[in-house]
Amino acid sequence: MARKKAQELAGDELRQKYDAALGDDTEWDEKDIVILELAQRQANDIQALEEVLAADGMTVRGSAGQVRLHPAVAELRMQRLALTRMLAQIPLPDEFGQPKKNPVKQRASRRRWDRVQARREGD
Repeated sequence: MARKKAQELAGDELRQKYDAALGDDTEWDEKDIVILELAQRQANDIQALEEVLAADGMTVRGSAGQVRLHPAVAELRMQRLALTRMLAQIPLPDEFGQPKKNPVKQRASRRRWDRVQARREGD
């Protein structure tokens, strides 16, 4: 499917938003750059699938003439999930410019601290 040059790709827009959120005084590390590049391509794939669905509709005719859900719907759902997981790996700064803490590490830390507190209360 050919794209118009005037149309901005979703991946480019995504990268611009993430670069703007990072700020001028900070740079992406190597891992984040790789993830961002993958996310850009993923966003472009999502955009292409959305264009297919806009042109074809949400349903297609099966081999026996039955109405079926367009195969691009399931693929689009998986692509969106993959993009969400990729973007969750990129730490963006909070409103004060500090990098956000990893929620997985925060939960683990909270569990360890709760165990320490429980042992202290048991003594």
